Parts: sequence; C-alpha cells; structure tokens
Amino acid sequence: MTTTLTDRFSNGRNWPLSYECTNESIYGIVAGLDLKEGDRILAICGSGDQAFAMLEYADFVQAVDINPRQVAYAQYRAKQINDGDFEGFHKVGYMWDGTRFAFERRDYFTEERLKRIRNRLDSLVIKETNIFDIRPREGEFNKIYFSNVFSKIETPFRNLVTSQPIGGLIYTIFVVGLTFHISEFIVDSLLTDRVREIESSRKHNWRPTILRRVAEETMQN
Repeated sequence: MTTTLTDRFSNGRNWPLSYECTNESIYGIVAGLDLKEGDRILAICGSGDQAFAMLEYADFVQAVDINPRQVAYAQYRAKQINDGDFEGFHKVGYMWDGTRFAFERRDYFTEERLKRIRNRLDSLVIKETNIFDIRPREGEFNKIYFSNVFSKIETPFRNLVTSQPIGGLIYTIFVVGLTFHISEFIVDSLLTDRVREIESSRKHNWRPTILRRVAEETMQN
C-alpha cells in the first residue's frame, strides 16, 4: 500500500513530546507576521510559544497540533500563565535547559508581557487536529503560521490558504523549496527579509518565507 505525505504527517499522533520551546526565533515570528490588532491567526501549536506571542497582539489565535502531547503541554502552559506561575512557564526539561532557545524564550516573555497575554487568554484556542483537515470559512483567518510545513502536500495546502482575504499572510519555512504554484500569493520581500535578518542575527538556521495574498489583477500586471 502506498503511503502518502499526508498519511505520514498524520502519524504525528504517535510522536512523543518533541518541543518544550520553539527552535525558531520568537522575535522573528512576531516581526514576520506583522502582528496587529484585528488579526485572526491559525497556527501550528508545537510548544505554544508562537501562539502565546501572537496572542499579545491578535484578536484571536487558534493553535493546532496532531500530537496530543504537544497540545496537552501547551494547554498546561496556558494554565501556568493564567495562574501567574511565570517561573513555571519558563521551566524546561534537561534536554532543553541551557539552550539558546530556552534563553530566548525567557528573554522574550517578560513578566509584563506575560501579564498582557494572561488578559487575552480567552481569545486563544488550543486543540488537537491536523491543520490540513481544517477548512476555514472565507476570511476566517487573515494570517496562518505553518512553521516548517511539508511543502509538497499541494492540495491540502491550497485548500487551506485560499480562504484568506486579500492582504492575508502565510508564514512558512519551505525545507526543500516550494514545489508548486499557489495562485494569488506572492513573496512579501520586505517581511521575508526582515524575519530572515532576525533569524540570522539570533543565530537560528531557519530561512522563513512570508507569502501575501494579492488580488488576481495584481498577479497579471
């Protein structure tokens, strides 16, 4: 029986807890998504760091993951924020302790920032699901954070992103390059250069790409 990339992606339900903190730059994610009031964001959950950072600015964040352990971990960390256990929020296991990722998280999530995020937790949903199974309503999300999405899963990817409004953004990392064309999306060079500069300055090895949806007539000019 042939195993598709989508099938392999779904196998994440059997993964252990993989991320206690993000291995991307939180500063870069915030800058790359150009976060602001009014944003409604769909995001890969992972450790939850990215979603918590987005929540400080956005009106609504839905963080999803196919790994139930990551979902439970992120939900527990949301509870720590809600309870004011900010020191507990920053703690990681020995595999992550002392890494630059843990240091950057502590540097980014100051006490004042966590207090602001705590006041917005009602606008955060963390749930277990395959992001490619989601069929958003037209304009339901204006920004999508994919992280290192599998760039060859063309049909599910296209079905998900084409619900975005004009001006909507996609933050992703094409590990092997984009292998198909997404109609009505262009690379936002300004935001892409901005986030890559931050990633590089903070000694991360990722090269994110920011895609922006534009009107069809813009693509023809």
